[in-house]
Amino acid sequence: MKKLINIRRLKASILMLVVGPKSDKPIPKLARNIPFLILVVGVFGLNNSLAQNTTVADTDFKLPPLEAIILMAEEHSPLLKQQDEQIKRADQQLAVQKKQWMTGLSLSGNYSAGNQSLLVQQATGELEAFSNFNNGYRLAVGAIFSINSLLTQGSITKIAKHDKKAAIEARNISLDELKANVIAKYYAVIASQEVLKISIDVKTASQVNKKMAEKEFSEGQISVADMAKVIEATAGAALSYENAKQNFYMNVRLLEVLIGKRLL
Repeated sequence: MKKLINIRRLKASILMLVVGPKSDKPIPKLARNIPFLILVVGVFGLNNSLAQNTTVADTDFKLPPLEAIILMAEEHSPLLKQQDEQIKRADQQLAVQKKQWMTGLSLSGNYSAGNQSLLVQQATGELEAFSNFNNGYRLAVGAIFSINSLLTQGSITKIAKHDKKAAIEARNISLDELKANVIAKYYAVIASQEVLKISIDVKTASQVNKKMAEKEFSEGQISVADMAKVIEATAGAALSYENAKQNFYMNVRLLEVLIGKRLL
């Protein structure tokens, strides 16, 4: 109701400026619409001026799709990169542990060759050589296993597998947290941008109202108290606009930190 009264007051004040003081002559229909047209043009002009001060990027800025933002954040995340290296380390550690049992294995070998024979004297007095099974080449191979290595090998391998699985799960947890944070900041940027647009409209309207109130005050149509209220409302709208702009930029910058790229 107050807004409707204020609009009527604004129209009446502008009408006074256009057609002059009240007279007995009827006011043409076009003249009656002039105050509204002037008000609309004034608001539009102030809004354009304010938008230029805010910069076009503030109100016309558009975010990339959410899926693209999440992918950028995943590729940039230093934490995920660190955990990827931990997974690789755990994988190499598992490969080493699977061969750990070989550290308790000892091999030995022996190789020899000879020409041993038996000399037998015959009745005739002649010596005759007979072959011996020891003649020829000999090869011996032996293996020694560590019982402790054989008994603990299964447990050591399982520990290495669990370490790798824990590294993978830690990365999945970090990825879920990163996605949640990105989604929250993404929609915070969208919401803060809408709030900024609204604050621009409110500030523009308050400036128009202030100009009209100054005109009425100079003509003695409103009191000092009413003028003070208008000034207070205008200052409040300006403060809300500054807070909205600050919040918008803060949300954009926080999202940029997550993805490692400039958006605005």
